[in-house]
Amino acid sequence: MKSKIEEITLKANAESLEKTFSKMATELYNLVIEVEEIDLISTRTIILRSRDLKNLLYQFLKRLFDLANNDLFVLSSVKSLTIEQISEEYMLNSILIGDKMKPEYKVKDIIKQITDRNILIKEDLQGTHAQINLVIERRNVQEENKNEV
Repeated sequence: MKSKIEEITLKANAESLEKTFSKMATELYNLVIEVEEIDLISTRTIILRSRDLKNLLYQFLKRLFDLANNDLFVLSSVKSLTIEQISEEYMLNSILIGDKMKPEYKVKDIIKQITDRNILIKEDLQGTHAQINLVIERRNVQEENKNEV
């Protein structure tokens, strides 16, 4: 078994902008760990401002990435998330629930980078759609048999 680095597109759809951002957060962590298995022990608050929604999504996911790397925080769920437009800026206020990384939490893949590529936020009659590219390290990749004809 070996690992392989690739760029993937993380996508989420929900009925509102706030629920889509929340879903992106849990999907981000779900790439790394089974979020349902994480204990609800610790709370974190994130407050961000940005001139546009694409940058707000990037900053939000980047902050989650930094929380995981610097504080070993693993997200279980987003307790609340609001996005308000204040004059020329958007303000995101979020309360996250999770735990510190523990040996019993099994790591699936590793996120190497949150990119600012391929960011999309689209609102229509079906709801809100969002996407962003991530660089991840796939672990336990099966080696391809190069001797096949």
